[in-house]
Amino acid sequence: MQYIILNFISNLLGLGNASTPLGIKAMQELKDEQKAKKNATRSMIMLVVLNTASVQLFPSTVIALRASYASESPADILPCVWVVSALSLTLSVLSVFVFERICDKRRKNLK
Repeated sequence: MQYIILNFISNLLGLGNASTPLGIKAMQELKDEQKAKKNATRSMIMLVVLNTASVQLFPSTVIALRASYASESPADILPCVWVVSALSLTLSVLSVFVFERICDKRRKNLK
């Protein structure tokens, strides 16, 4: 559980390079905990989706890049980042539920 929390915190702070190894460890932890062999469990899929959505409260890398290119106010992008992060998170989680429902219906039809 600690790797999952650290992964989300590093994503929230905009530390993408730091969150990658934590995400890998979190996925291994979920795999061991849920005894998943070949197929990804719902928790594993949700972890990947949340990492891909990359919700950020403080996009430190982007702000640092803007500052290095002499932007007058590098943090002006924060409201846009928050809106886009919220939208991407919402759409990502909804897509997991929609595809899970579609897969469940297909499984029922095959039986």
